[in-house]
Amino acid sequence: MSRPAPTPKQNFLQTALIMIVVFLGMRLFLGSNTPSAVEYSFQPGVKKELKSSEEVLEAIKDVSRRVESADPLNRIDPSEITRNLLPAYQRFLEEDVTKKKYEQKYANGLKYQAMIIAADAELRGGIVANNTGLIRQAYNSLEKIDRTNGQTPAWVTPFELPTGEKITGHELFTKLISTLSDRNKTDLIWGAIPGGFAFIDFLVKMTGAVPGFSYAFAGFLLAIVVRSIVFPLAQKQIMSSRQMSQLMPRIKEIKEKYADNQVEMNTKTMELYKEYGINPFSGCVPALIQLPLFLTVYQCMIHYQFEFTKGHFLWINEASSRATHGFLGANLGQQDYILVFIYGVSMCVTSLLTPVSDPTQVKQQRLMGIGMSLMFTVMMFTGMFPVVSGFVLYWIFTNLLATAQSLRAYRLPLPPLVKVNTPSGGVYPSGSKKASQGRWAQMMDQARQVAEEKANQAQQQQSQPGKKPLDPPNDGGTGTSAKHKPKKRN
Repeated sequence: MSRPAPTPKQNFLQTALIMIVVFLGMRLFLGSNTPSAVEYSFQPGVKKELKSSEEVLEAIKDVSRRVESADPLNRIDPSEITRNLLPAYQRFLEEDVTKKKYEQKYANGLKYQAMIIAADAELRGGIVANNTGLIRQAYNSLEKIDRTNGQTPAWVTPFELPTGEKITGHELFTKLISTLSDRNKTDLIWGAIPGGFAFIDFLVKMTGAVPGFSYAFAGFLLAIVVRSIVFPLAQKQIMSSRQMSQLMPRIKEIKEKYADNQVEMNTKTMELYKEYGINPFSGCVPALIQLPLFLTVYQCMIHYQFEFTKGHFLWINEASSRATHGFLGANLGQQDYILVFIYGVSMCVTSLLTPVSDPTQVKQQRLMGIGMSLMFTVMMFTGMFPVVSGFVLYWIFTNLLATAQSLRAYRLPLPPLVKVNTPSGGVYPSGSKKASQGRWAQMMDQARQVAEEKANQAQQQQSQPGKKPLDPPNDGGTGTSAKHKPKKRN
């Protein structure tokens, strides 16, 4: 026996479960591991279990010394620090504070020093391996500290790195910016696409590279370019969804008729789509095509990140950033929390207006879209998805343009659906008169044929009063039959 169709309550619970699983999966993938003990090999093949903050700090320094080793067997990936050692070190420091071994202020200073050592190791390791992503990882680990705690004594006091160099946290952060800025100008997008930096720079310089206008306006220009590219795909997606919505009364009848037979319900629904030549999954294709474009634009904006530090926008400036202790962005190259909130609102509105691929699951898909929007917003707030204000501003402009397109498309007149397949599964010949006519002409011709057929039936009934009325023709809705052909007009 087939399973009954899920109720709205079950659909909601399924959606909520999916959202929870996605969120926990992201936390598992992006979250850090903080074990009470960690293993480390000071010599190849010999592992030692580290059980104190002092032992873990010594392991961090050992990795720092070995990231540039000429011996491949002795060289270590600097990500080992941020992936395993640094989380364990911070956990041990918290335990030391709890046990009154260290004061909180002193423990914070030790934590900053360990983070500086890790970032320095990633910088040098990234240069050796020609890995800009590793250098950017070091930048992201220090950006929030320099922004919010830039005057902390532990951050501005020089100390000696394992390599013998003396440096402060702010000096290392400045060094990372300089290194990334130089590499971003020549690095390829996805390792294959050139000109990412040059394209954004061209848009900025179109209006004179004015700090208070050009950098923000470049995001608007980029949004126009991208939406112009995806406009036909998005328009097709919206109109396809509207066409499917015309079948909702028929689909509702099928759902009520086969409420206890999910398989038969799905079969009849797909037959209805096929009869009218509609692909219920066609709305997914434009979305899949737009995703690579979105990620490419994101990479272009990341490459231009440090040039965006020259621009500001309304409340995003140095004065407001200092007044809020770094809560507001100092420039468009930093993250701004108010702008992220505005993005979240715009994304939710866009999700509500985005056409769904299956009209029978409107509420569920709307809820999923809002859930994904909120998840992205939370990830940006927490730093799990690092973004610059220039990119967030572009994203907001894109959402506004997408919303405007949706509102316009929903106001356009929609031609009525026309059957393209016969009930037996055949397709109307493409060279026939019916196929060559426009939809409106087909409808008028169809109505004329039905009227003529009824008139013929009425004449036959009058001429043969004792005969039962003829059954209505069953020809797929064309109004003609094999025995009674409509009269031809001169």
